[in-house]
Formats: sequence, structure tokens, C-alpha cells
Amino acid sequence: MNKKILLGSIFTISIIGIAHAENPDLNAIIGTVAGYNFTDDASTMTFSIDYGDVGSITGHAQCSSQSGIGLWNGANTSDEITIHASLPDNSGQNCYCTLDGYTTVGGDTQVLSAPWVFNYDYGDADDCAATCANNCAYVLWDGDPYLLAFRSAVFGSLLTSTISCELGYYLPAGATECALCPENSYCAGGEYEKSETADSGILPCDSGLISPTGMWQAEQCGHALHIGDSVLYLRQTKQTEHALHIQYGNDIFYGNATTADVPMNINTNHRLKVQHNNVIYSIYDDTIQLDN
Repeated sequence: MNKKILLGSIFTISIIGIAHAENPDLNAIIGTVAGYNFTDDASTMTFSIDYGDVGSITGHAQCSSQSGIGLWNGANTSDEITIHASLPDNSGQNCYCTLDGYTTVGGDTQVLSAPWVFNYDYGDADDCAATCANNCAYVLWDGDPYLLAFRSAVFGSLLTSTISCELGYYLPAGATECALCPENSYCAGGEYEKSETADSGILPCDSGLISPTGMWQAEQCGHALHIGDSVLYLRQTKQTEHALHIQYGNDIFYGNATTADVPMNINTNHRLKVQHNNVIYSIYDDTIQLDN
């Protein structure tokens, strides 16, 4: 979007009291009320919007490599807009928005727990970083009927009963954002309900087996092959057409093989090369993700 609003004055929120409670239903409170004014700051990726006598909100923007569906690339209703509990990075061409707080006209501020809602694919990471916060503020401020679908998705995300975690992530107890799967576990990803007492979406490797962080299959639990000061994690099942076979006891464990020049593990630059039928292969583990 190229529209910008130049404000003659800066809107600030005076925080008199901060409350921690269940997220409010902002679709019911603010709904389709047109914004009075807004501010945004690209350096901190923050924004605030004043809706007059129904209160104000503050939020954050974030650019990511994680793609999504929004009003400008396929979504027709608020229910079709992509929502993520967490984002894998903070640099990329895709703009996301989240809410941090809601302040009543009386000055009471409620801290919000909200996921990330897909806004716009800029096609360029620098463009996203420069204007994502402004775009989040603008589309939440504007009362245009077309843009209200995005506002409805952002406000509605506060009341989402489940949280979506990507492959290799789980939902810790009491959290509203997914966390990277720890060592010696695997996390298949999926939709989880928030629990104050139990982790969701994480399972331990079987006794005697280990895994690196970020794994998502039980088959990725295996053994570590130490090569110098580097580690190659071996998996239980063969994943690539050619593979390194290592016998451990009565079982065979596998290292992936590719003709691409890749390190054996994400935490090292060392390569493990093998030759088969006059072809040189790099051996690597599942911490390395190759584009198909």
C-alpha cells in the first residue's frame, strides 16, 4: 500500500494502570469504529492507534521470511488470513502485525497476548522494514469496509482458542508463543490449546536415543557421530536416495547425502565428503534444511 497519513500532532498513551487479564473482545468494543489518528515508528517497529471514545491500542510489526495469505494475495474473509503464534525470524519481505495493549478512555491499560497476523508481502526485505509498522497502523486505523476484514482478524486473534506451532516447535506451559523443540525430543507441530500446567506438542526420544534441537519426527532420534570437534546426528530411517550407514549394536542409523556442498551440521562449517560411483556426496544431518 502506498497511502500514508501525515499527522499534525503526536498521539501518546498515558498509562495510569496496567491490568493482566483475559484478552478483551476488541471486535465487540471497537468493531468498525474509524480511527481518530495513529503513530508508527519504523526504528522500533511499533504503532499506536486512537479510536476516540472506545479506547486505543498499541502493537508491533515484524518482517519475516514466513509467507502467508492476506487480503492482497488470496484471502477473501478474516477467517482466511494467516495467523502464526510465532515467526521463525525478524527479517524478510513479509509483514506481520500483533497487538500489545488496549487502553480505555479512562487510562487503564490491559496487556494483550496476541499472535502474529499476516498483513502484506512487500517482495523486498528493506521495503518491509521501512514501512511494515506504518502499514499495520494504517490498515487497523482505516474504517474502509474492505480493510475491516484485516482488523477483524487481528482483533479476533486475541480470542483464538488454539495456537499453531510450526514443525520443530511446541507450546510450553503457560505460553502463547511456540518455542524451539529442545534436544532429545521431537515436536510435530500443529494446533494446541494453551495450558497453564502442561507442555503441548513435545515428546521425548526413546531411551538411549538423542536428537538435536528443532526436530519434528521420532525417526530423527538416533545417535551422534563425532568427527573431530563436530557432530553429525544420525537418524533411524533412510531419508535420501544415497545415505551414510552406521551400525550401532544391531541397528543401522543414517546420515543424509547430497551432491550439494553443505556442512554436516548447522553449527559447523566442516564438511564430510564421501565418494560413491565416482560421485562426491556431502553427508549432513536434519539440522540442515535443503531447498527441494
